[in-house]
Amino acid sequence: MNLERIKNNLLEIYQVDFDVNNDTDDSIVVRPNDLDKGKGFYIHIEKGWKRIDGKVVFEDLSRKFLNALSNPPKERIKKFVTILDNSIKNGFSSSIKINNSASADIQELLSTDSLWNKFDLEVSKIYIEDNASMSDALMSLSEDIVGLMLSLMELVEKYENFSDVHSIGLPEGAMQKIAVNKYERNRINRKCCLDYYGYDCKVCEINFEKHYGSIGKNFIHVHHITPVSQLGPDYVIHPIDDLVPVCPNCHSMIHKKDPPFTIDEMKQVRDSE
Repeated sequence: MNLERIKNNLLEIYQVDFDVNNDTDDSIVVRPNDLDKGKGFYIHIEKGWKRIDGKVVFEDLSRKFLNALSNPPKERIKKFVTILDNSIKNGFSSSIKINNSASADIQELLSTDSLWNKFDLEVSKIYIEDNASMSDALMSLSEDIVGLMLSLMELVEKYENFSDVHSIGLPEGAMQKIAVNKYERNRINRKCCLDYYGYDCKVCEINFEKHYGSIGKNFIHVHHITPVSQLGPDYVIHPIDDLVPVCPNCHSMIHKKDPPFTIDEMKQVRDSE
């Protein structure tokens, strides 16, 4: 398993630094390096026969961290479910339990009023028995299970740093909060948007990998349909409803007027010339 490749890939996608280490010959541990060991979580990924399995493990002293995830706002649950749906579309299977309870309705499950004392998230993918497909499956599983976990951390509001989780005093019954400042929301939104729409410009349909080869792989802009300046401070961006992939040229043209052109308007402008 190429640990450095996994680490660099996660850093590039999410701008989050993870420690990636061997656990056994067939398994690795992925851990955010800015969480206190023992008080947060790690992701355990194991190679089996024709499959890769990943699960989130909360550590012995992570109760406050886990409780802070409880009862998230509905609009933020929607993002988690979107990422999960994208994972399933990409060939993953998943299992989620809260306090040992499961449900086919993930939104309902995440909306439980009870404090989360136990959370289980497992993701699996089948692969063909060769090194290339195993490597691809391992890479994509690590991306998706990390994305799910980071989006879950978005479900609560932010503090300056993770140490606040262990020091804050809150009125009884108030929702606890954890820090996600370093877990840049835009990166998670971008990945979720592109997992759903792909990398073709929605105006001119250019795909940079098809035109430029490997140097164009995964290159595209992501456009906010409603300008960020018009969004309120508490608005939660939904990566499918609010974002769309466009090439740099079309992106610049979209913003040639205020308010910006819609995608359909930009297509009409382009087709009329």
